[in-house]
Amino acid sequence: MPTAARARATVRAYESDLRDIESWCAQRGLGPAASCLNEPRLLAYVVDQFRIGRSPATVKRRLSSFAAELKMSGMNIRTRLLRRTGLTATEDTASGKSSPLGVLILADDPIVRAGLSAVLDQKGVLTWADCISHLDTATLSSWDYVLIWLSRNGSPDRYAAIDTLTQIPPAVAAAVPLVAVNPVPVSPMVRLRLAEAGVRYLAPQSWCVEDLESMVDCLRRGDIPISYHLPTPLALRQELSLSLEGALEPLLRAAKELPPKAWTGATALQHLGISRAQVQVLRRLALETAGIPAPHFTTYSSALRSAPTMPSWPSVRSVVRSAFDVHQEVG
Repeated sequence: MPTAARARATVRAYESDLRDIESWCAQRGLGPAASCLNEPRLLAYVVDQFRIGRSPATVKRRLSSFAAELKMSGMNIRTRLLRRTGLTATEDTASGKSSPLGVLILADDPIVRAGLSAVLDQKGVLTWADCISHLDTATLSSWDYVLIWLSRNGSPDRYAAIDTLTQIPPAVAAAVPLVAVNPVPVSPMVRLRLAEAGVRYLAPQSWCVEDLESMVDCLRRGDIPISYHLPTPLALRQELSLSLEGALEPLLRAAKELPPKAWTGATALQHLGISRAQVQVLRRLALETAGIPAPHFTTYSSALRSAPTMPSWPSVRSVVRSAFDVHQEVG
C-alpha cells in the first residue's frame, strides 16, 4: 500500500477508534471521553470490548488512539491497562472464542480488595476493586459479575453498604449478576435487603478463600451452586410474613434518623426523647412501604379497644433491628 494511502487508512482507523469510545460513553450517559474516562472506566471499556468479541489487536489500537488524544497523561493509563489485561505479552490471550472474565470487586476492606483482586488476576480474570460507596452505575453493565464483599461495620446499621446497592438500576441488576459474599451468616431480614437491592447470589467466604479454583470455574461457566442462589424478594417476604409488596430501605433510612440507642439500646420508648409523631411516621412507613402487617383483628377480638391499624412499635423495632444486624441490647 502506498505511503499516502496507508496514512489515510491510519487516520480513518484513529477516528473510528475515538468515535467508538465516545459512543460507548454516550450510551452510558457519560460526558466526553477525555474528561470522564478515568482508569476504572477505561478498564470497564476494555472488558466490554472483549465481551462483544473485539480482538486484542483492536483493543490495543483503540487504547493507543485514546492515549494519543490525551497525550502523555493517557499513555500512563494505557501502559497500566495493557499490563493488567495481559495484552502486552500476546495478542491471542483474549480471542473472541474465549474472552477473559471481567469481575468488579466491591469491598470496604482494603485488604480484602487487594487480596481478591490479586488472586483473581492470577487466574486470568480482569478485575477492578473499589469501595462499595464508589459504585459507578454507569459502567456496571460492562462487567460479567459484580462481587460484593459484605462487611459488618457502622452503627446502628451494620450493613449500611446495602443502601448503596439500591442505586443500581433494576435493568442493570437483572443483566449483570450481583454476587454477595458473607464472611458471617446473615439474618433473614438482611437477606431480604440484599434481594431487594438486586443481589442474585449470596455465597460464603469459604467459596472465595478455600475454593477459588471452583469459584472461577463456576463464574466462567455461569453455573453458580444452587445453594448460593438468593430467593426472590417475593419468596423471602412470604417466608417472613411480610406483605408481598414493599421495600425495606425507605423504612431503614427513616430509622437511621432516630438516635442509635433506639435500636441498639434497652432504653424504653418513653425515655428515648422521640416524639409521638416520629413514632407514627415510622409505623406508617412500616405498614405502607416496608409491608409489615398490622396486628390481626382476632388478637383484639375480646378486648375493649379495636385492633390497631398500623404495626406496633415492638414489631417495627424488631424488623429494623434484624435488618440492622443488631442482636444484643446495650444498656
